[in-house]
Amino acid sequence: MRILLLILGVLTCFPLFAEGEFIRVERVQNGTDCLQVAIKTYGVADEKKVQLVGVSHVGTQKYYEGLQVILNRADVVLFEGVDGDRASFRQATAEQSPERSGLQVNLARALGLVFQLHHIDYEQEHFINSDLTSTQLLALFDGKEMPESSPAAQAQMEDLLAGMEQASVSGQAAAAALEFLEMRPGWSRAMRWGMVKMLGSVTGNVSEYPGLPEHLRTLMQVLIEKRNEKVMSDIHNQLEKLPAGGTVAVFYGAAHMHDFEQRIGTELEGQWIETLWETAFCGNLQTSGLNLLEKKTISWFVNQQVRALKMISIPAKDPEPEAAE
Repeated sequence: MRILLLILGVLTCFPLFAEGEFIRVERVQNGTDCLQVAIKTYGVADEKKVQLVGVSHVGTQKYYEGLQVILNRADVVLFEGVDGDRASFRQATAEQSPERSGLQVNLARALGLVFQLHHIDYEQEHFINSDLTSTQLLALFDGKEMPESSPAAQAQMEDLLAGMEQASVSGQAAAAALEFLEMRPGWSRAMRWGMVKMLGSVTGNVSEYPGLPEHLRTLMQVLIEKRNEKVMSDIHNQLEKLPAGGTVAVFYGAAHMHDFEQRIGTELEGQWIETLWETAFCGNLQTSGLNLLEKKTISWFVNQQVRALKMISIPAKDPEPEAAE
């Protein structure tokens, strides 16, 4: 389950080819698999547009350079980031990064990739932080609208935050595993392929996965749906200010996008215009340099994680009725 939370963290934190889907794995030449994330544009009233710019929080420098060009064209960019108006967030560098991003920074380095926060220019005037504060985030667990699993969900949330900061036992264990990868290029290349496969299996609205334990469902509702409510309020406000033909871009982890798309359709009567696919990163197990046994070990591990994700995302079948005697 901790592996699942790390995977979801890459897509949602502080994460499929038809409309309604935002992540896919594309096979290219020589057996290389690439993780691609969708950028979708919708038309709303007065010829204005809302652009959902989904993102993987780790990727190649080229990936973020391409996203920067797209974001620079928008009139307003509403970006993800709990407490994201801090100078340490907007001005983050590889040498000085917010504590909560520690594990993601190490993950990027271990996979030979870079971290989103270090390669997007957040200091531009049209970039507006659109997220909850950490105080607001934790306060949601005490609200009457949340289910009885809130205390367990809050404990999981605090454990996740501590893990991201590597301040917990699980966070330190993850950091040690990532250091192992960083020091072994063959394993690093193989796990980059593994992350493509694992991240590519996260589809739809994670908080609606039928097999998700109740306290984790509550956690995902807070991390995705409650934060999305704040963004939708900001979208309405920004659209009112824009002249006809203006564009509001929403720059968030890919796991948020399924819920955003539904809200844009119902609240704004948005009409889909186009979808672009940007490649976050690629991997190839066969050219990783590992021996056959090591490749089989990586493949087994990745398949186990993908199977676990599918088990919680696919509704369980009703038992077959017993035959009449």
